[in-house]
Amino acid sequence: MLAKLTALFTVPRRRAIYGLVAAGSVALVAFGVITQDQIDQAVLTAGQVIAALAAVMALVNTGGAE
Repeated sequence: MLAKLTALFTVPRRRAIYGLVAAGSVALVAFGVITQDQIDQAVLTAGQVIAALAAVMALVNTGGAE
């Protein structure tokens, strides 16, 4: 599974994604579609979800779930 993700998200693809997200965020704020606070909250929420998933993965992969 990890090999498939690594193959899918190559360095050039990740750079493109980062650029699109940054440009899209700036455009959405500039045109008043969303506020900077909403972007900040979305980033915070995404970070919390990633942290929770990492904790679950660690628990499953270290034998703690047995």
